[in-house]
Amino acid sequence: MSNEPKATRLLVRAADVGLGLVGLLVSLPMMALVAIAIKLTSQGPILFGQPRVAEGGRLFVLYYFRTTYVDRAYHNSRVTLVGRWLRRTRSDELPWVWNVVVGDTSYFGAHGLILQGIRAFKGQRGA
Repeated sequence: MSNEPKATRLLVRAADVGLGLVGLLVSLPMMALVAIAIKLTSQGPILFGQPRVAEGGRLFVLYYFRTTYVDRAYHNSRVTLVGRWLRRTRSDELPWVWNVVVGDTSYFGAHGLILQGIRAFKGQRGA
């Protein structure tokens, strides 16, 4: 696991929960508007989940607002109009607040490794 002292880990976790809960309260109205905008302008789910690997090998899903079309066959651009704005303002990452509150990731430190990248790296090394 981590080489940090237990007191440091507890302090970081307490800060994550406190900041995360405040972040949820403050960003909830904006997240509701973003969810409505995504639903009204494109088909598919509101959230996109990206599998990640946390410290110690624990798997979790990091959530983003969906910024791309689900079925690209009917669209010239993969990124939606709402998605373009979300990416430019980094608002697509607002759902990360939930991942912080539940302990999947932290405001302080790594956000987990992308599972697909780990598999590709192992494949290149022959592992």
